[in-house]
Amino acid sequence: MKKNIVPILTVLLVMILVGFAGYTVYSNFSKTEIDSFEDCMAAGNPVMESYPRQCSLNGKVFTEEIDNNEQSEQDQDDSNNENNGESEDMEIANPASVYCKENGGTLEIIYKGDGSYGVCVFDDGSECEEWAFYEGECEKGDTSDSADTYDWEAYQSKDIGISFEYPANIFKVTENDNKMSLIHTLENYKIESMKDGSKSPANDIVIRFLKEDTNGDCSRVKEAGVMGNMFEYTNIEGTVYYEGAEGQGVYYYCPSNLESNLIVERESLSGGGGLWTEESDYISADEQEKILDKVLNSLKFLE
Repeated sequence: MKKNIVPILTVLLVMILVGFAGYTVYSNFSKTEIDSFEDCMAAGNPVMESYPRQCSLNGKVFTEEIDNNEQSEQDQDDSNNENNGESEDMEIANPASVYCKENGGTLEIIYKGDGSYGVCVFDDGSECEEWAFYEGECEKGDTSDSADTYDWEAYQSKDIGISFEYPANIFKVTENDNKMSLIHTLENYKIESMKDGSKSPANDIVIRFLKEDTNGDCSRVKEAGVMGNMFEYTNIEGTVYYEGAEGQGVYYYCPSNLESNLIVERESLSGGGGLWTEESDYISADEQEKILDKVLNSLKFLE
């Protein structure tokens, strides 16, 4: 019986010694060979999906090395995603922008001076100022309101010392006492006076050039703290101020680059829920802006 036990114990002892030796060799091999993130991952060790990624082995952590260019691209992508999210939130907050997109338009932002405004562009080539489209003053396919379709003619005022182009087929011209006006009157709409109830023809746009600011409007609005915006045309630039109620008011264009005391005014009926917007000959707020821009960009001073 004792003779049978001895061989068995001998075999077990040999197996234990071989196992211990194999473990020692493997352990030393692992410690010697695995010295980077790539080796650790290749050996099948657990990898944490962090950025950069990390691999752990026997309590030791190997971190993946990231190329600087790759890091910069990742940071740029993250920045772009954040900015895109902010832009989308800003657009969603603007009902006119949302309305444009929901009705087949593409929103474009036009920068002018220190300000900007949105234009809704359609697949047929037509476009509307986003709020004019939102309020129903302009529609997809509108072409008759384009400033380029008017009959533009040259006008010269020696008294004021200016020349410019204007759409002669829609404006009546008056000039007297160092003042000249371009007036567009709605044919079938009259405005009731709040003072005495009398009714008078409604002018949806009046562009007025004054040789001098005789009423002191530019000084008055500045002293009153009215907020202004910068404007810039071919030969004239400065600050424009607005006074009036919603839909009815006057814009004062006060130049800053002229030696003369010229001032430009624009009276306007522009949306605001007014019934005049339903008149067939009403010029929308967006179209009024286009006309004014073209008139002032053509403005020249006589020598």
